[in-house]
Amino acid sequence: MKKILNGFIVILLMGLVHSATAQNNFTFGVKAGVNFSTFSGSELELDSRTGFMGGISMDADLEKLPFLVESGIYYTQRGLKGEYPGVFGIRRPGNRGNAGTFKLDYVELPVMAKYVIETEGNISPNLVFGPYFAINISSKIEEGNAGGQVGGSLQPINQPYIVDISEHVRSLDAGLIIGAGAGMLLNSLDLNFQARYGIGLTSVLTGEASNGEKNRVFTLAAGITF
Repeated sequence: MKKILNGFIVILLMGLVHSATAQNNFTFGVKAGVNFSTFSGSELELDSRTGFMGGISMDADLEKLPFLVESGIYYTQRGLKGEYPGVFGIRRPGNRGNAGTFKLDYVELPVMAKYVIETEGNISPNLVFGPYFAINISSKIEEGNAGGQVGGSLQPINQPYIVDISEHVRSLDAGLIIGAGAGMLLNSLDLNFQARYGIGLTSVLTGEASNGEKNRVFTLAAGITF
């Protein structure tokens, strides 16, 4: 399934690149930043996970549209910190569930409309809105200073454990992104800055593990366009 989704994302991006290349109106660059992520829909008190995001960005100026199309491929770290009722195969004395950091990593493809506000200076504000599609590539729970029964084996006290929960995590995540940013010309450098919020529309977890939780990600990013 993940191979099919990977192929779909590659074909979609190639189509966008081909369309922009045919008109010779596209730019690309690199972008990186920090994610502050959690779940919506949970009745439990959970803390956000701070993670990395980065990858290749692309803007396409399609003549028939009154806005740019911003896309790219990004590695993005999501998840949260907290304690969940146990359905993930982790059993420890005195623990009602699974406490630790949920590390859910994805490869993400956003396809956003980007409206640039023209100004007379070197700074051009912009607004972005559009869908994203993401493929889960890693799903783990990690906790330090733990001990007890983990996946059928006894773990020593004060040793971290890591449990793969891929079977409980949906392969594809899809949602919407809204955000704002600015482009800046600094000498010969074409810089850009962006703050955006990702609203997941699909459940993160599957089967017994799912209570309808969806990804929520606030991102601060900066990049350079070539």
